[in-house]
Amino acid sequence: MNQAEQQERGQERRSGARLRLLPAVALAVLLVFAGMGGFFWWSFERLPAGKPEARLELRVEAGDGLARIARRLQDVEVLHRPRLFQAGARLYGLDTGLQLGRFELNGAMSCRELLDALHVYSVPGHFLTVPEGLRLREIAGRVAAKSHLDSLRFLELCRQPDWLEWQEGDALPDLQGWLFPDSYRVSEADREEDLIRRMLERGRQVVCELQPACDTLDWNRLLTLASIVQGEYQVASEADTIAGVYLNRLEKGMKLQADPTVQFLLPEPRRLLFRDLELDSPYNTYKVYGLPPGPINSPGRVALQAVLFPARMDYLYFVADGTGKHLFAKDAAGHAENRKVLDRLRRELRRRR
Repeated sequence: MNQAEQQERGQERRSGARLRLLPAVALAVLLVFAGMGGFFWWSFERLPAGKPEARLELRVEAGDGLARIARRLQDVEVLHRPRLFQAGARLYGLDTGLQLGRFELNGAMSCRELLDALHVYSVPGHFLTVPEGLRLREIAGRVAAKSHLDSLRFLELCRQPDWLEWQEGDALPDLQGWLFPDSYRVSEADREEDLIRRMLERGRQVVCELQPACDTLDWNRLLTLASIVQGEYQVASEADTIAGVYLNRLEKGMKLQADPTVQFLLPEPRRLLFRDLELDSPYNTYKVYGLPPGPINSPGRVALQAVLFPARMDYLYFVADGTGKHLFAKDAAGHAENRKVLDRLRRELRRRR
C-alpha cells in the first residue's frame, strides 16, 4: 500500500468517526436545551417567585404595563427574577389582558400564579351603563346611583380636567361630550379619575375604529356636531341625513337653528318657547352662526358615524313629522309646506284630546 492510499484510508476512518459522533452530539445538545427548558418551566411554574413571607397589595391602574408591575413586585421582594417573569408572560401570552384593580400577592406564589392572579378581577364590582345623549350632570347622577364613586368629585374632575395626561389639542374647559356612553365595569378599587380615563379612551377607540385617520380630526368640532345630531335624531337611519343638513348649512354660512343647543341652556327639558330662541348665549344657534363652543351632550356611535360619513344631498331644512321621523326640504318653501303637515297633525291631536 503506497503512501497516498494510506492517507486516503486515514481520512475515511476520521470521517467515519465524526459521523458516528454526530448523533451523540445532537443528543447532548438536545439534552442541554431540554434541561434549560425544564429549568425554565420549573422556575416559572413551581418555584416561589420571591420571599415567601413578602406581601403586597398591588393596585393596577390604567397605563400600568408588565415592566412597571414587575419593578414594583421586585421592590418589595415578592419577585426576585423580573426577567423570568416577563419572558414567561410573553411565552404564555400573559403579557396582555391584565385587569385593573387591587390584588393581594405574595412571594410564595410562582411567577405563573402571580400572572394568573393579575388576569382575574380580585375585587367586587358591577357594571355602570351610560346611555347616549346625557350631559355631565346626568352622567354624574348615574355614577352616584350605580357605584361607590363620589358624583361631586366626578363632576369637579370633569369640569377642571387639567389633571389629565391625555388631551387633544388645546386645553378643554370641561369634558362635556367627551365621555363616551357605554357600559363600564366599576370595581371598589376604582377612583373617579379611573372611570373618567376609561370613558375617554373608549370614545377615542370608537372614533378611531370608524375613522382610522383619527389623529387628523378636529375632535371638538366632531363631538360638538355629533352631540347636536344626537339631540335631534330618534330613528337611527335618519342620523346621517340630519348630519348632512347641518353640514350643508355650515357650508352655506347659514345659522344652524338647532333646537338641542337651546335646550342645553334650559335648567330642565321642556318644549321650547319663542322667547327661548332669544336667549343670549354662544350656544344659541338661532342667534349665532357656526357651531357652539363645545358639545352639549355625550354622543354615541350612531351620531359620531353620521358626522364622519354624512348623507350627500341638498337638504337644508327638516322638521319633525310627529312619528319620531322628520320631513326634509331643500328650500324654505318646501320647509314651509312640511311645517303645515306638522301643524295639521298637532291640531288633530289637540282635537282628539
